[in-house]
Amino acid sequence: MTVKGLMELFERYYGGKYSGTFGETVAGYLNGYPADFLMAAARVVIMRFSHTYNKLPGVAEIEKNLDEIWDEVPEYTPLPEPEHIITDEERAEGLKIAGECVEILRGKKGPLAGAFSKVLQEVV
Repeated sequence: MTVKGLMELFERYYGGKYSGTFGETVAGYLNGYPADFLMAAARVVIMRFSHTYNKLPGVAEIEKNLDEIWDEVPEYTPLPEPEHIITDEERAEGLKIAGECVEILRGKKGPLAGAFSKVLQEVV
């Protein structure tokens, strides 16, 4: 749900229109809350704020029920990051690069070139 959607729901249910400073204040207050919070706010405010007076709920009505609204917001368990699986194409490309490094190091002299060459030959 969006802030606009929540305000339109309240307008239809309570029979009024958010306008002017009142509408801007309510929209500004709600801006930044997640969609799950806005859905919970719709449920709780409709249950707790009577429509018999034909008044729209404002910031005070939401603040008055804030704890109950947050209690209604579902808690999600985050999924673990997917493990990267090396594809056959990526493996082939890596082996190709390692092979090229071995060829470059074969002609070089020095202790590091020899050590790198041996390590890369074991990989390739």
